[in-house]
Amino acid sequence: KTLVVPESIHAVKNAFGGKPFAWWFPSEGHNQQMTDGLLKEGLQIETTEHAMICHLENHHQPQNQSGLEIIPVRNQTLMFDFIKVIEVYDANVNDFYGRVGAQLLRKNEKLFVGYELNQPVTIGILFCEQDNAGIFSLITNEESRGKGYGTSMMLFMLEYAKKIGCKTATLSASSDAGYRIYER
Repeated sequence: KTLVVPESIHAVKNAFGGKPFAWWFPSEGHNQQMTDGLLKEGLQIETTEHAMICHLENHHQPQNQSGLEIIPVRNQTLMFDFIKVIEVYDANVNDFYGRVGAQLLRKNEKLFVGYELNQPVTIGILFCEQDNAGIFSLITNEESRGKGYGTSMMLFMLEYAKKIGCKTATLSASSDAGYRIYER
């Protein structure tokens, strides 16, 4: 609310030095002048997302009704299964995640794969920083949707974040289907 639009946009663009970045506005903080300024400076509206905050001390893990087996990605075999689910939506993930070594998987970003009858059907990413967690890329194979796997994965990640000491989780969804899972 206190930003000077043109100067703020130039400062951020300069700070990123031509690298890609995203600018996010919460709905209650939307500033049309800033949006117009961003568009005028050549940025584009890529997506409109829904976002929520879950206070994990109030979260209680219900029993997994779907029968989904969820495993943290800790080796290249599990990484291959993770990639298999997400590559349908992003052709670049094989190159990106194929380079992730085991040491990186032990840091802030946690990757998970959910299995139905030993086949990877859903994935999720949990990013933890201090006592906050972010849930990203909650994806279920199209042929496996409607079985509660996305809900099971999300609830698993919320509980995982709570167990490792996170107090809040931020949920962000770019689709209405993802938003409905988070809302529930």
